Amino acid sequence: MLEQKRLTAIKMRINDIVEGEYKVEEGFTPNYILTRDGRKISRVRILGTVVSVFESEDGQFNSITLDDGTDTIRVKTFKGMNLLKKIKIGDLVDVIGKVREYNGEIYIIPEIIYNVEDFNTETLRMLEIVKSKNEWKKKVELVKKNKDKMNEDELKKFLSEHYGFKESEVESILL
Repeated sequence: MLEQKRLTAIKMRINDIVEGEYKVEEGFTPNYILTRDGRKISRVRILGTVVSVFESEDGQFNSITLDDGTDTIRVKTFKGMNLLKKIKIGDLVDVIGKVREYNGEIYIIPEIIYNVEDFNTETLRMLEIVKSKNEWKKKVELVKKNKDKMNEDELKKFLSEHYGFKESEVESILL
């Protein structure tokens, strides 16, 4: 039996998510956001302040809107998921979830959400995101530097062996 691994939740700014292009995949391959810098993102981790809260009359749909200073995004739950029940306007929350799109709106289905008490977390998260983006830029430069020297399969093998690249990262950069 094939073991299914959970995709890593990537720490991101909201504008990088909502300005990305939502891509739908077939079968068991997860849908994803293709960011402007070429990353394929299916699961995200965002930190933001709750600016609105909504609960449907029948309680079957809840949402919050998060703002991280770059943009806003809704986090939605359906059919009795209680993840958003204790969240209120003004809370600083950390959300891990899957990116989805419906009627042109990109939103998040949460897997984990919790209040953050330490406001230094915002500064730390910003630094983590900057570091991650810089590491991605270096990977893009390495792929571009070597893509004309070998075919795609050789490039994937070379970058995996020498730099620890994942095959999907090379594919994403070559798009």
